[in-house]
Amino acid sequence: MAGKKSEESGQDVTALFEQAIQSRAEDLYREAAQAMLGKLRPSNQVTVGELLTALEQHPDVWSVVSAMGVIEFGAALLGRSAGDATASAAKR
Repeated sequence: MAGKKSEESGQDVTALFEQAIQSRAEDLYREAAQAMLGKLRPSNQVTVGELLTALEQHPDVWSVVSAMGVIEFGAALLGRSAGDATASAAKR
């Protein structure tokens, strides 16, 4: 019985470790996509459709961008945090 308990504990550790790695990877992809958007700086000569189409071509970036809120996306394009953009909009 002690062997079974040990095996279950090992499986729990493995599962928890894999979950932690997956969570960290998702955080890293999100941070990288937001950093990239802040450096993108599209001009007004690029339409929203063109920008979104270009972002869709990169599945890792698109998975993050498509889950963003509108204010968060706009703030990321401006190189700001979503909190800054929300506070700025609230003052108006």
